[in-house]
Amino acid sequence: MKTRNYLLYDVFTTERLAGNPLAVVLDCKGLDTAAMQAIAREFNLSESVFVLPPDNPKHKNRIRIFTPDYEMPFAGHPTVGSAIALADLAGEDGAGIFVLEENIGPVRCAVSRHDGATFAEFDLAKLPEPLKLETASGFGSFQDIVALVGEKRDIKLKNLLETVVRPIRVGPGQIELALEPSAPPGLPGELARKLESWTGSRWIVLVAREGGENPLAVQARDNRDTLFREARAHPDVQAILKRFPGAEIVDVRDPEPAGDEFNSEKDEAP
Repeated sequence: MKTRNYLLYDVFTTERLAGNPLAVVLDCKGLDTAAMQAIAREFNLSESVFVLPPDNPKHKNRIRIFTPDYEMPFAGHPTVGSAIALADLAGEDGAGIFVLEENIGPVRCAVSRHDGATFAEFDLAKLPEPLKLETASGFGSFQDIVALVGEKRDIKLKNLLETVVRPIRVGPGQIELALEPSAPPGLPGELARKLESWTGSRWIVLVAREGGENPLAVQARDNRDTLFREARAHPDVQAILKRFPGAEIVDVRDPEPAGDEFNSEKDEAP
């Protein structure tokens, strides 16, 4: 296995062993997502950064940010620490303005040195708002993703996606979500790998610390509870329950559409 150098930085401080610790792993070309996640878990820091060649040669580098459990689209102190580390590696010419490629998109950074310290700042990044249309990959919603998992008969994964995932948005080759505390740490990576295997396209699963809709199972339960409340409140249903004590509502369904035999000719008969 190829060995790779790494740096340990204390961000947001001028003192050693203070601030926010960060691991910066260099020369990560050839490392796959699973390997990066395993290394981040071994470091066991709040975040670890993996430095890759940029997709755009005009940019400085591409970086990927991992917690011990999942990959992040963007985070502040890893961006600052990475910018300073790359500037330090470049020597005297390292300071200045350059662009780092992150999962959230290009992030412009400015690094300066004065009074014996190095400082970095960046433009605040933001994910683009998705269009509410079917994406080029054929998936317009998280429900579409879950439906594909069901078609592949991966019952365990389907159950996890329905119960411990808080969907945020779906785009071409990209899913953003938040996780319930009970979610297994390897779930985002497993979903990305299986989607890539099933669709033949690379997928990125971005995990937010908070936000998102309720899990699909919770949404379905809430919708069912609403239907039952509305049914119990209906005058006809109340009359039936009063007439037959002990009767219970066991299911609520939308009525079937009327067939052709119930048409205007019958309504107009004398």
